[in-house]
Amino acid sequence: MKKPEVKKDRKLTNLEVLQLHAGLKNLHSVPGIKLNYAISRTIQNLKPLVEAFDQDKLIPKTDGFKKYESELRKAYEVLSSGGKGKPKTRIIQTPNGEVETLNIDINGEEAKEIRARLQEEYFDVIESRKADAKEYNEWLHQECEEEFKIHKVLLSEMPQDETADYKALWDACSLLIEPDEISK
Repeated sequence: MKKPEVKKDRKLTNLEVLQLHAGLKNLHSVPGIKLNYAISRTIQNLKPLVEAFDQDKLIPKTDGFKKYESELRKAYEVLSSGGKGKPKTRIIQTPNGEVETLNIDINGEEAKEIRARLQEEYFDVIESRKADAKEYNEWLHQECEEEFKIHKVLLSEMPQDETADYKALWDACSLLIEPDEISK
């Protein structure tokens, strides 16, 4: 395997800040005290930004959009139960663990009809939400204007063994690595 490249210092986008935080938080059993310290401190420094960048905080759902989601959920529950009481559910695996979901074909004709009817009824609310989401996505790709510190480790302090987690570790920590010749 080719050794990953060390990334140069540069301004991160808002999305890269979120990705860095998520990537570092997902690391487990990382070798080396200095690397663990750099990871821990960087996560700690990014936490307030990640909380501030939360989509639900920046573009909260309007009452109208919440009503649309609620009506859609109720209609799906009726569809799932066949109109006979408790809705049928199933457990699905996601990257974040198991999630219980309604047991319906979301792309089936009945579900499409339900969605189309409610989307027509709540057209303005949905379009407003889409505009907010588009603006948020554009903002994510802009340079982060906030100040934060990324704790660095020397390239020589990074694990050199090519275990199964090697690539994930390098991918998550690439912004924490400082070439040895700069720091000497």
